[in-house]
Amino acid sequence: MISHKYRKNNRVIGKYESVVFAAGVVLVFVLVYTVREYFSPIVALGSVIAVLYPLRQRPYVKTFIWTAVGLFSIWFIGELLPLLTPFIVALLLAYIFNPLVDRMEHSRIPRWAGSLIVILGIALLGAATLVLLVPVVITQFRALLLSLAPAVASLVQQLSSGELYTKLQALGIPVEALREQLMQEIGPRLEQILTGLVSGAFALVTNVSAIATKLVNAVLIPFLGFYMLKDLHKIRDAVLWLIPNRFHLRITSYGERVDSILGLYLRGALTVASIIGVLATLLLWIFGINYPFVLGPLAGMLDLIPYFGILTSITISVLVALFSGGTVLWKVIFVLITFGLLQILETTVLQPRIVGAKIGIHPLLLILSLFVFGHFLGFGGFLIAVPITAILIAFAKNRESEAIHQRRTADLKN
Repeated sequence: MISHKYRKNNRVIGKYESVVFAAGVVLVFVLVYTVREYFSPIVALGSVIAVLYPLRQRPYVKTFIWTAVGLFSIWFIGELLPLLTPFIVALLLAYIFNPLVDRMEHSRIPRWAGSLIVILGIALLGAATLVLLVPVVITQFRALLLSLAPAVASLVQQLSSGELYTKLQALGIPVEALREQLMQEIGPRLEQILTGLVSGAFALVTNVSAIATKLVNAVLIPFLGFYMLKDLHKIRDAVLWLIPNRFHLRITSYGERVDSILGLYLRGALTVASIIGVLATLLLWIFGINYPFVLGPLAGMLDLIPYFGILTSITISVLVALFSGGTVLWKVIFVLITFGLLQILETTVLQPRIVGAKIGIHPLLLILSLFVFGHFLGFGGFLIAVPITAILIAFAKNRESEAIHQRRTADLKN
């Protein structure tokens, strides 16, 4: 009898709590709408916790609270991202050069001394690049943008005079529909496209310079990088200490997989891309192609994007060669020879010796990941598509192997 009353009262209490929960949620949304001009994520999270904290033991309430905390964390990290940028860059440098410092430590060089040598080398290389290379790159980049104006003017003149249509008609191509379409749609917009391209490019250069100035990376990033590189193993142990013991084995296994993939990509691919950028700059300069200090580093950066990177580099370089003056045909041939030799060198020498084993992504899946990441994240998505996809595949394979092991264990027990 007592048990029956207890269960009945428990059901009544459960219904009451559900009503309170629903009323609390509705009141929170009403409050949000009322004070929306003064609202902030901090106030929102505080309101959610204040209303739902008495019911925190209920599973659905706990899920709702953790969802609110997760959304608040995303906002909080996004707000702090500009301040965290020096720490992220320093941690990335420490991760990339950690094997080199480990090697020095095995050679009986104190870790602090090895870290100091590496950071000083990076700082000197960065300072030399800023002083010697960046002014040349900016000058040639501006000249490249300004050279687009005569090219566009020549194209507009050919469209207006009909020279282009005469050449197409001599080849047997119907030109009346093409003439109408070009004059109505493309012709009037060419000047607008050029103006937008030039203004956007100059704004990009200005913004990058402002960001670089605000970060004061000449002092802060090397300073942070030294301590992170010196104490990277301690930082890893501290992170593991925060994880409950029952998850240590799985987290360690996942961490080793991620480290093998991410380390392979960051250290290997960045080294190969740097070599390609330097060689492309030298070869384009030797062959007399205009703006080699723009096209060369661009080729190195685009080398991080499989398939599309080399095609984009060739296309841009050929277009520049067409307006480089002199014997245009030979310059186009030199561009094709340059990137052909670089592709052969990368495939046969650099990739096998520096990167080593393939990351293991099917070409179709790789192309799909490039489209997906590029669509949602822009150019940055193209750069991170390869390592992120490889890590997700590694996780999936790890889960598959765990499931197979569990099934075999269950079969043996039966």
